[in-house]
Amino acid sequence: MWPFILTRSVTLHKSIQASKPEALSVVQDPEEILRLNSLATSVVQDVKDPAWYTVTERLPILGGLFESSTKYRCRWEKVEGGADADVYAAAGVRLKNEMRVLDSEEGGVKYHEVVVVKAPFFLMPYTASTMTKAHTTNLDLIANRIMQKRGATTALNS
Repeated sequence: MWPFILTRSVTLHKSIQASKPEALSVVQDPEEILRLNSLATSVVQDVKDPAWYTVTERLPILGGLFESSTKYRCRWEKVEGGADADVYAAAGVRLKNEMRVLDSEEGGVKYHEVVVVKAPFFLMPYTASTMTKAHTTNLDLIANRIMQKRGATTALNS
């Protein structure tokens, strides 16, 4: 529906000194990964279809000068090597998120995420900017959570 609906793609990745099973234990757990979202204030699983979640997020306005909130629906699917999430937000904003845990040449793993956002042209600058900032922050939160779990697993095996 170009030029009214625009599409942007963002690719993020981070090397993590953890095993693939340790990383997948976080990445493939929708409750955990959705709650790690730096903007999320509420995550509620649909009782009729457990693949669907309703997420409430803080919505920074004017560079964080004001704050509102928004709700969106998210369909979560565990796939080999990671997870996929489809987000249906207000005003026709859609996100397709592919999260993968890949073997790293340096040892450990690489968390690789591709986010494709579709939004009305007048919302795209704000949507792409907010989404990129949030997912960049979430990248570190996910890596930290994987390392916390790794530390807990190491301590239990000692």
